[in-house]
Amino acid sequence: MLLWLSRISQSHDDAHTTKILNLSPQAALPPSRIDLYLEALNLFLRKLDVNARTDNIMTEVNITPARSEVPIHHDEDLVISTARALASHARPAVKRSIVKIWIVWPPGHTHNFSIGGSRISYGNTTHSLYNAEGAVWFAQRDGETVVLPKDLAHSTFTLQSCYLLTSSCPGVSLARVPLISSDIAAGTTESYAVTRLVDTVEAALERPFDDSLRLMRNFWSESAYNLPSLRRDTTRYSRFIKLLTDHMQREKRCISCVVIGRAVSYEEIPDYRRHIEWHMKNCISSAEDGDIASKMRRLRASRRIPTQRLKKKALN
Repeated sequence: MLLWLSRISQSHDDAHTTKILNLSPQAALPPSRIDLYLEALNLFLRKLDVNARTDNIMTEVNITPARSEVPIHHDEDLVISTARALASHARPAVKRSIVKIWIVWPPGHTHNFSIGGSRISYGNTTHSLYNAEGAVWFAQRDGETVVLPKDLAHSTFTLQSCYLLTSSCPGVSLARVPLISSDIAAGTTESYAVTRLVDTVEAALERPFDDSLRLMRNFWSESAYNLPSLRRDTTRYSRFIKLLTDHMQREKRCISCVVIGRAVSYEEIPDYRRHIEWHMKNCISSAEDGDIASKMRRLRASRRIPTQRLKKKALN
């Protein structure tokens, strides 16, 4: 199936991609239908145990003609998308046909899209399908709703002309941090990508500790990809350090220590900012434990003492 889709994409006329039209729902639908949609969206969010208000959610109508394609990309927020076929929205649910094919790549493969240049894979669906390595596909029927986590690489191919009611829910998916390299591969600047990372962490740290912990676990698992760019941006790096320092003072514990399973008493940390900076340097021990090099020197010195005493005894 993925190979078939890659061949369709490869022979597809790129002009079709320009026919996709995004509209405000107020311009395309009567107010009564919008109200019904928002009411259903609220019920759906509660079912998902998502704490979000519809006034913070951006909703738009996305009109896609048959054989139109959206190349591989990722969205910055959790997206809820309901498809309605233009010519068959009145059909019974059991007779509703497939309108759209979704292709989704696992989170770990997003790294591959951004390695080797911004256009090697990202934005090039054909190349990505030939090198799928874990990609999955599924069909969306008329009237069905798809929920897609933020920052999950995906592509769509429309089989039947339809429109989507699409809602973006900011600040909902806290389990995953943005990847700076992937944002850059998708066409943003490094400054924008770093800002988005810091903004995401700030929003997470305002949540209850356990909610924040889920995102920080992911932050440290992706640190090898994000920290180099974050350190280069001195202004946002300082802001990031302050966020974690303020959070530690407020919570009376270091969330990064909790992530790595390191038992450190809050009262034993003399300098909170320096403690956070040691985490950012990927050091296992923190500054208050003392200088590692000096510890090693003292250890070597202590091991030399018995040897020197033995030499003196031998001379005597």
